[in-house]
Amino acid sequence: MKISIAQRLRPFSRLPGTSCLVPGTAWQVTAFPTQLKFHNLLTDEEREESIAATESFTLTQDLERGEVVISGKKYKHVVKLGSLPASIERLSLGSHKTLDWDMSRRRLDLSDILPVWFRLGQMVPADGKIDFPEMDKLEVVPFLKNVFRAYFQGILVPRLFDDDHQGLFPEGKPIATGSLALLHEGARWIRGLFFQEGFHFLPHLPPEFHAGRLLHLKTKEGDDIDMEWSKKLLRRVVIRPGKSRSVKLHLQKPLASFRIRRGMKDRGERLTVQDAVEMVEGQVLLFDRFEK
Repeated sequence: MKISIAQRLRPFSRLPGTSCLVPGTAWQVTAFPTQLKFHNLLTDEEREESIAATESFTLTQDLERGEVVISGKKYKHVVKLGSLPASIERLSLGSHKTLDWDMSRRRLDLSDILPVWFRLGQMVPADGKIDFPEMDKLEVVPFLKNVFRAYFQGILVPRLFDDDHQGLFPEGKPIATGSLALLHEGARWIRGLFFQEGFHFLPHLPPEFHAGRLLHLKTKEGDDIDMEWSKKLLRRVVIRPGKSRSVKLHLQKPLASFRIRRGMKDRGERLTVQDAVEMVEGQVLLFDRFEK
């Protein structure tokens, strides 16, 4: 049983003057057909660079290769300044749309936005904390839409203040102590909607995200986890234990039992949510047939 995500995250814009972050760094690049402007969000350092993408201008933030590509007719310029983490968790919420970011901003569809936010947030330096309030899972999507509108510009470039003065949050009171915290700490917060330490699966799943996948989850104990859900309920889980031990899975309230297999050829056994799961380092565990 293998869980995978086909979509590759490469948001792009054809609008001159669009900004994005260079993956793996705190550098913001603002691209024009004949010029690039760089600004470091941590040090405030600035610099410029001339280019020649005068026709068919496109700015692409390639979150797979960890680079920014500015292209035009018979022209391609690559900006790659930093290194990426060895392991990056990946989220999909069922969207397969092309990531034309100007359209994504207008649609405000978080199934497009959150996977990009989640991946980029793992690629930027840590800087400060965010002040997201406790809320019911029904409030999550409206809240995140307002945060996106107020505190991001360009292709997910964070800002501490809503320079558009939309009245979505109190003026002059930042929601974070550092702009990059909106990405880095925001990604941690998003992760917590779907998985929390101690094998809590889908603890705060908003109903709008009725289907999705989360891959390469790394726990504090060194476990590697892939998971999939549909119709608002957990469907499949693959766990590669980091060490041998006994654990319990914490599932959504409607779910009472599941099948566990120790390899693809194993017919498996049925366990209840009260039963302990024996994990052996190096042995892959497959969970499916979650039932009420």
